[in-house]
Amino acid sequence: AVFFTVAKMTRGVSNILSGTIVVAVLVLLTLSNLASFAAFNVANRRFAAQWAEPIWPTRATLEHGYREFVIDAKYVPSYAMHWGALFRAFDGRVDATHKLLLMPSTVMYGPGRRALQTGVYFGDNVIYRLDHSHQSLEEIVRENDVKWVVFTIGQLRHAPASLGRYLYNGEWAESQPLDLAQRYGMVTYSVKAELRATLRYLRDTEATEVFPYPRGSFEARVSRAWALP
Repeated sequence: AVFFTVAKMTRGVSNILSGTIVVAVLVLLTLSNLASFAAFNVANRRFAAQWAEPIWPTRATLEHGYREFVIDAKYVPSYAMHWGALFRAFDGRVDATHKLLLMPSTVMYGPGRRALQTGVYFGDNVIYRLDHSHQSLEEIVRENDVKWVVFTIGQLRHAPASLGRYLYNGEWAESQPLDLAQRYGMVTYSVKAELRATLRYLRDTEATEVFPYPRGSFEARVSRAWALP
């Protein structure tokens, strides 16, 4: 309806000018509405209520829509491709006897949203540190055949106040209160504090840092990886 109206209004001008105006309106409305069709809205169950409501161009919607465009067009690396890139970096290296320990404890932990812990990627061959907060790193590595440690800030969440731990084989525990600071012996939990503790453990075990990502990539900037002896 918008484009038809614009075309009718510009009928009296030249075809070139009319086409230019229509294309400009098309670009503005498309970029604005990408903000509504963004994956974040879909993932957070807001899509159904908004999809039929057009968003008119404002500076905020245009900026948001442009960011969505360049991410989806893969011009700008981001967490939207992070897990696929991480999987490709370790594909063929991770299996039931060479598992991957994923850290920190606040990395994308919601049930059903654990990117690497699905059948699409590594499944139960990925161990989330958060599921084993009651154990030391030494115990986790020894009991779960961990070979690789990945510490990534590519997609984090706030420290959870409660958690239903994943028990593997598709089983989940009931949700229980969780205080990560108390579990890890910290005054206040932070990702930096968890990284420092992890680095101490890796140094003591003589782990070797590896660099599986392309230089300058999003993964190389936000993720570090080690191979345990």
